[in-house]
Amino acid sequence: MSVPGSRAPDPGFRPARPATKQLPSARPRCDPLPVNRAAILCLVGASIGVGGCKSSVHKGTEEEVPLHERPLAEDLAADESGLLAGGPASAGADEPLVGARPDLQLADESPSADCECLAVHLGKANDPEFFWQSGPPRTRSDQVVIAVSSAGVPCPAAEEGSLGATYWGFRQEGADVVVVVEQARDGRPMTTGAVIPRPGPGGAVYVAPQNARIPYGRPLTRGERYCRVSDPSPAGETP
Repeated sequence: MSVPGSRAPDPGFRPARPATKQLPSARPRCDPLPVNRAAILCLVGASIGVGGCKSSVHKGTEEEVPLHERPLAEDLAADESGLLAGGPASAGADEPLVGARPDLQLADESPSADCECLAVHLGKANDPEFFWQSGPPRTRSDQVVIAVSSAGVPCPAAEEGSLGATYWGFRQEGADVVVVVEQARDGRPMTTGAVIPRPGPGGAVYVAPQNARIPYGRPLTRGERYCRVSDPSPAGETP
């Protein structure tokens, strides 16, 4: 029954719900335990000696695992193979080495010239012509000792204020051994001796300046390429 003056209700009409205030959603909580659980387990395992923790950046190949993360057995194997110590050929404390000897000099304070502006002696480590600060080293039969000095040796061709000659190195030319000297410079150590290889059969030991401008170590006889300081080794002799 309809009331006079009223309209029939609209079949699609729905009453409006009371307005509600939208509350902000709760911020997500960060639980650090799930994130760092793997790292914590690795640290705990490492402290009690349990292995198996590998960094996620490694691809599982042995070459990509840092040396400090490898098992102890691998470190020992690397050490024995020389990868950590410099190789099995690394010289020990008593191993004779060739090269410069800063602890060596000529015993004679007024030597005569064997090459231009330079006194030279070649021989065994225990020769009395040598002065060693800590005693002569042990050398092999295929090595010889050389000492050079420009102190007290007249040298008209030297530059004014020159500090003299110092050992620079040696090179091997066939059976010959050529010892090279250079002009000493401020701020650089003065080296006057070395252990060098013995020349091969038919070879000899020579001295030469580093370049043509240096007078020290030139041959006394004009026309010769180097200053020879030893007799040639017999052709049948082996070091």
